[in-house]
Amino acid sequence: MIYVLWGLGILAGLYCLHRAALWAERRGWIYYRKAGSSGAIGNAFLEIQATFDPAARHVQEERERAHSQTQESGDPPVPGPQSTTPEDPTQRQTRG
Repeated sequence: MIYVLWGLGILAGLYCLHRAALWAERRGWIYYRKAGSSGAIGNAFLEIQATFDPAARHVQEERERAHSQTQESGDPPVPGPQSTTPEDPTQRQTRG
């Protein structure tokens, strides 16, 4: 009986962590289920593979070059989902 209670407690704790992670993702703090990053783990394995396979080194160099070009494109940054700052201060709306 004690094992059943421990199991239910662990399941409840995992569910609470899951809900907290979904909430943090909605706030834009983490990537959890919906949108992902560019695959940091995949890039790490590609770096390891590049030591043994020259073609993988080429792929890694192209990814890094493409990433640096997008950061240096000169375009203004795209506002995120949490951006609520109006461009013109006279257009601010107050919530009431």
